[in-house]
Amino acid sequence: MSKAELDLFFLSQMDKMKEIIPKTISKYKKFHLETDVVIAETYIHLINKIDLIHDESIAKSFLITFIQRNIMWEFSQINKKETVNNFTDDWQPNEQVDDIDDALLDKINIENWYNEKRAICELYRMQEKDKYKCIIYDCYFHKGLTKGVALAKHLRVNKDYGCSYVKQLKLDLFNFYLAYKDKPNNIYYKGII
Repeated sequence: MSKAELDLFFLSQMDKMKEIIPKTISKYKKFHLETDVVIAETYIHLINKIDLIHDESIAKSFLITFIQRNIMWEFSQINKKETVNNFTDDWQPNEQVDDIDDALLDKINIENWYNEKRAICELYRMQEKDKYKCIIYDCYFHKGLTKGVALAKHLRVNKDYGCSYVKQLKLDLFNFYLAYKDKPNNIYYKGII
């Protein structure tokens, strides 16, 4: 089929397309699409596939399939272009845009809280002189042995001792945290030099 024949076919189908496209848009609830845009994209698609189109039945098949699928599919060519166009039409360069979103502020606060707790744990580890407490700290934080039974199994001690070691570590960390909160600028707390 030549380009001139395809153009004549496309013009003969124009009324039918103007009838079908709004119904299809309504059926799939893609109200941001415009009929003229869908028709233009359909024409471009047919021109790109002109080598595969031999007669009017194949052209009609390409036409109907392209219209239905591109309206139906969320990430089709037409839906992507129209979503971008709709977004850029609403945006104006003089609008005031918030510098930082509330969700982003929440994430930053959580990250700061987490980093503070991590730093306090590392400061505790650096200042601790007792070798056994350092081993328990390393098992708890670096090896992930957070339960008393797992710690006891790893250290080959009674499970009651493992539980008491974990409890003592948590208590020591909490006391260190309270002392640090009283003197937040004193990073040389308890002999760290």
